[in-house]
Amino acid sequence: MVIDGRAHWHFVNNNNGPEDGINDSAIETFSGNPFESLVRESIQNSLDQQCDESQPVSMEFSTFQVSPTELPGVEEMKSILTRCVDYWQKDKSAVDFFGQARDMLDQDIQVMRISDFNTTGLVGAENGRKGTPWYNLIKARGTSVKDNSSAGSFGIGKAAPFACSYLRTAFYASRVDAIDSYIGVSHLASFEDTDERGNSYTTVGTGYYSDSAVNNAILKPFHLGDFQRDENGLDIYVIGLEQDKHLEATMKLAVLKYFLITIWEGRLRVIINGQEINKDNLGQYISALDVKKEKDIREYYDLLNAQKNYDDDILEIPLNSEEYGKEFGFEDGECTLLLKRGDNLNRKIMMTRKTGMCLFEKDRISSSISFTGILRITGENMNKKFKDMEVPSHDDWQPKRCKVHTRQYEEIWTGLKQYLKAQVLKHFGTKSTDTIAAYGMDEFFNNEQNHGIEAELTKRAPKVAKVKKTKVQKKEKRELKLTPDDQDGSSVSVQLPKKHKKEPKKIDQRDPRGLAYKFRKDVRMWLGAKSVGEGRYSVRFQSPARAAYGKVRFIGVAEHGNYALNPESVQCEPEKTILLDENNLYLQGMKKGDTVEVNFQIPYHKPIMMEVEYYEAK
Repeated sequence: MVIDGRAHWHFVNNNNGPEDGINDSAIETFSGNPFESLVRESIQNSLDQQCDESQPVSMEFSTFQVSPTELPGVEEMKSILTRCVDYWQKDKSAVDFFGQARDMLDQDIQVMRISDFNTTGLVGAENGRKGTPWYNLIKARGTSVKDNSSAGSFGIGKAAPFACSYLRTAFYASRVDAIDSYIGVSHLASFEDTDERGNSYTTVGTGYYSDSAVNNAILKPFHLGDFQRDENGLDIYVIGLEQDKHLEATMKLAVLKYFLITIWEGRLRVIINGQEINKDNLGQYISALDVKKEKDIREYYDLLNAQKNYDDDILEIPLNSEEYGKEFGFEDGECTLLLKRGDNLNRKIMMTRKTGMCLFEKDRISSSISFTGILRITGENMNKKFKDMEVPSHDDWQPKRCKVHTRQYEEIWTGLKQYLKAQVLKHFGTKSTDTIAAYGMDEFFNNEQNHGIEAELTKRAPKVAKVKKTKVQKKEKRELKLTPDDQDGSSVSVQLPKKHKKEPKKIDQRDPRGLAYKFRKDVRMWLGAKSVGEGRYSVRFQSPARAAYGKVRFIGVAEHGNYALNPESVQCEPEKTILLDENNLYLQGMKKGDTVEVNFQIPYHKPIMMEVEYYEAK
């Protein structure tokens, strides 16, 4: 490869300003999951630059090796890394990192090429003008000038390739119509350098491989490996790729996790080392996912495919701004909520904006209704507001990031959460608005044996507290009799009258159904499903007080009112004398602190909503 003789690595003088250490905050943002982040950030950046919306954006990830001599400025880079080692002698982690990087340049180097197609390429490379896509990607930090519908919002995603590089170095090559360009970028750390006059100075941590005094792009084609670009687009070469034996599997999973909707709609195709994921074969990749580990992705895919069925368990709900959003300037249809009801679903909603990239999953909507959902925010106004709240890692919305009109952003986000919950309850729940999940149910639902039980306990108004009067026991008077022991009466013995022996307590033989009972709202009831398909459940609670009889009541909750569940095949642990009368189970001999477990079966073999209440005899 022919490289212009004037091109070199250039790290500018920091002019006695702050020095840059090895821990670049933008790069560290993606260091935990570098390849997952690389897939997410590079694809969303390319989607933002799509040319022909009638055709999908194509992304290609390819790994290969090159010899050190194929890298521009390799000998100069070795010298720079040596100076970094010398400058950071007191920082062992920096010395180890830069020493390892320098040694890597003496052997074949692993490279990843990331190429996009049906995109604009890096417009502005010919002049490097501020505000152009080229400038924003290569030089701007902490900013990203894009429209409201774009996925990127902070300009931090551009650091993701460097989190995957042992050399913290990448080359960017682009074609825009007849203009080819490339430039190298390296995020290392400050080190001591000398100028043309031999004067020493401290550099900044970022350097560019350029033939320009102002570090603009080199206006020539560039490639590594066998690939050569013949159409508009961008190629990123990550140099010194981090080693990971699960690289391909990690990247495929990231594609499915973050861009499921975009691929399903035919707006994206991704090729990873020759293996393509597209709309036509998406189902094959989904079916190959681990059923337990990737349960959420499979459920969202099923929901997308189930839209065409239009049955009562699958809903497509466009936004009605009268219900949410009108006060914030949102219009009807600016978002669409897809919902599906079924057995053992994840009870989450995937949150997306216009590009369809999965941002995060909203949970804690309802612990009693088995559903899954996808929220698509597509309207311009709504996209703008939620983009403002989006964190750099694209996995949360935080209103406090917006320093202007913070209160309004808090109301927008809180309102959306309330809207989502209301829609789930409205369409899949009951009309009762005063319900709470049964205490402790989550520990049952986390068990994979549970298959979609839905249960709720109705809130009750607190009763007036009663003051308990304590009876004072009167002490029994007992006379002492003195009896002489010796004939001369020199000593006596004390005889206490014998206590009357208590008669054995008679077993309560009353009919428990005729007794008066009081509801114990303080009892914590754990309710779990053993097999929804067979109608088998279990309820566990701790007896709050000693009582001759306790009563467990089983209630089914429906949209138009409650009904009796009439359990069958009831078993109790520990064993107690029990009487089952339609919807009530009577237990005899309740002791304070006893843990009671009742296993029962109901004549319903599908998910239902139920309540279980405990009463004790007065």
